[in-house]
Amino acid sequence: MGQSHIINNKYIFEVPTSKYKMAARLRSTLVRFFLKDVFAGSNAPKVTAPNGVVLLHQPPISDGVPMISNFALKLETYLRMAEIPYKNSFVPKMSSKGKIPWIVYNGKKIPDSNFCIAFLNEEFKVDLDERLNKTEKAVSHAIKTMVEENSYW
Repeated sequence: MGQSHIINNKYIFEVPTSKYKMAARLRSTLVRFFLKDVFAGSNAPKVTAPNGVVLLHQPPISDGVPMISNFALKLETYLRMAEIPYKNSFVPKMSSKGKIPWIVYNGKKIPDSNFCIAFLNEEFKVDLDERLNKTEKAVSHAIKTMVEENSYW
């Protein structure tokens, strides 16, 4: 057990953190080991993409529903419309920002669907809005922002 001290008329109890840290690490390791088969996609094969092909990491699809994530659907639709070569990885692995979907292109990891689209626009010299005038671009941006910020759970 920990030791107690009185400092400035206050009772201080020291918790032996090393024992608790060790127990927490052990518990975490056991949970990961025994539940690895429960998590969707944990046994899925690792998907790789050659240079010049985008590797799109997104949530697994289910029967009857094409995609449960509107951000993943947006990014995959963008890749199709821009005719950018890509491969899907349906292993539910989060990006460095804790978000999904995210991409890997030529070894560079890009998190967040909006950052992915901006990166790919620059990398592939693509602008799907090039035919729009300033007013139409403003309306497009307003609708996109409204839908993204207010229509997901």
